[in-house]
Amino acid sequence: MRSLVFILIGLCLLLMGGRLVQHGMFIDGLTYVSIARNMAEGLGSFWKPFYSEALYEQFYEHPPLALWLESLLFRLFGDHFWVERLYCALTVAGTIGLIRQIWQQLFSTATDLRAWWPFAAILWVLNEDVYLSYPGNMLECTMNLFCMGAVALLLARGTQYRALAGAGLLLLAALLCKGPGALYPLAFFFFYRLAFREKSARAWWHSSFLLLATSLFFFAALWMYAPARHFLEQYFSRQVLASLAGQRSETPVDSRFFIAERVFNTNLPGIIPALVAWGIYYWRYRLRFSAPVQSAAIFCFETGISAFLPIMLSVRQSAHYAVPSAPWIAMACAALIVPLLELWRRKIRSPQWLKWLPAFATACILFWNVLQFGNIPSRFKRDLGDLFVIAPHIPPRAHVGIHMQENEYALMALYQRYGRHYLRTPESWQDYIIVARNHTLPADFQEKYIKKELKTSDWDLYLKAATATPTH
Repeated sequence: MRSLVFILIGLCLLLMGGRLVQHGMFIDGLTYVSIARNMAEGLGSFWKPFYSEALYEQFYEHPPLALWLESLLFRLFGDHFWVERLYCALTVAGTIGLIRQIWQQLFSTATDLRAWWPFAAILWVLNEDVYLSYPGNMLECTMNLFCMGAVALLLARGTQYRALAGAGLLLLAALLCKGPGALYPLAFFFFYRLAFREKSARAWWHSSFLLLATSLFFFAALWMYAPARHFLEQYFSRQVLASLAGQRSETPVDSRFFIAERVFNTNLPGIIPALVAWGIYYWRYRLRFSAPVQSAAIFCFETGISAFLPIMLSVRQSAHYAVPSAPWIAMACAALIVPLLELWRRKIRSPQWLKWLPAFATACILFWNVLQFGNIPSRFKRDLGDLFVIAPHIPPRAHVGIHMQENEYALMALYQRYGRHYLRTPESWQDYIIVARNHTLPADFQEKYIKKELKTSDWDLYLKAATATPTH
C-alpha cells in the first residue's frame, strides 16, 4: 500500500499545498489567526479573546479553544505567515491519522482490508469542502479532531469507564472549538448497535447515558468557573440561540436542506465509485460484502449523517459546516470499494516501475509547492500587494480610516493580520486614511490630509498633515 500513501500525500500537496505555502486566506480564517496571534502576544486571553479595537474587542462569536491552540504555535515560533499554515497542516495530518486509526479499528477482524486506510483518506481529500476549508483555518477542522478522537477512543475501549471519561473530555474540547455541532459522537453507541447488530438494547442505553452524564459533568464543572460561564453565556446568547431564532443573517440559505445537498455533492468522488463498485462486486462476481464491510459502511454513514443533521435546525448554513461529516462519508464509501480493489489486487500484478510512479509524481508536486512559498495568489494581489507597500508606513495598532464601498471586512482582516492595524470608518482624529484609487477623498478631509506617494496600484495612503513627512 506504499503507492497509495504516496498518492495520498501527492493529492494533499496538489489540492492544499499551494494554499498552505502562499499568503492570503479566507476572511474567517484570517480573523481566527489574528485573534490567536494577539493572544500569544498578551492581547486578550482564553476567555476574553481580542480581535481589534475597531471590531470584536471581546470575541464571543465562537468558543476559544481552537484559537488558543493556534496561539501556542505563535508563542513557539513568533509571528510569521507560515505559522498559521503549519497549524492548518497539522490539522490535516491529525485527521488523516485518525482516519487510519478508526479504519483499522473497524476492520480489526478483516486483516486483508485494514491496510486500505489510505484509500479512505484519499476520498476525504477529494472532497471540495475539505481541500478548501483546511488550508482556510476553519474551526470545524480542529473541532473534528476531538470528535473523531472521541469515537476512536470508544471504538478501542468500548464501555470502560476510563474510555467514557476520556470521550467526555474530548467532546467538551470539541464543544469549546465550535459549539454544539461537536456533540454528534454522543450517538455513538446507538449507531454502533445498529451497524454491528448488537442485541442488548439495555447495554447501549446504559453506555449512552454514562457518556452523556460524563460530558454533562465536565461541562457543569467548567460552568462553575465564572470567566468560562460569562463567556459561554455570551456565546450561546449571541450566536447559538440567535442563529436558531433566525436573528443572525450573515449566511442565510434558501432551504434548510442546503447542508444535506452540499454533503451529497461534495462526496460524489466517493459516492459514485462506491455505487459502481457495489454493482460490479454483486452482479459481476456474485459476491456479497462481508459482515465487517457492511458494519463499517453503515456505522460511518450513520455517523456522517449525524454530523450535519442538527445544522438543518437553522437557516444559517455555510459550505464548511459540512466538513465534520466528510471523513465519515469517505470511510463509508471506501468500505464499499476496497473489497473489489482487494480482489483485483490479488489477480493483477503491476510492474515495479508503476509502483514508484506515485512517489515520483509526489516529489514533483512537492518541488512545485516549494517554488510557490511566500507568493501572493492572484485573488489577493490587488489588496495584499498594496498592503505590503502601505503597512510599513503605519505604526502597529494604529487606527486607520478606510474609504470604500465593498469588501470592508476582508480588508479589515488582512490589515489586522499583516499590519496589526485597526481599520474603521474614517474620522477626523485618525492619522491615516486609505482610499481606493477610483475614489476621491471627501472634501472635509482634503485640507487635513496629504497623500503619501507610494508605488501602489489600487490603494492610496493619506497622512494627517501633522504626521506627514516630506516625500522625496
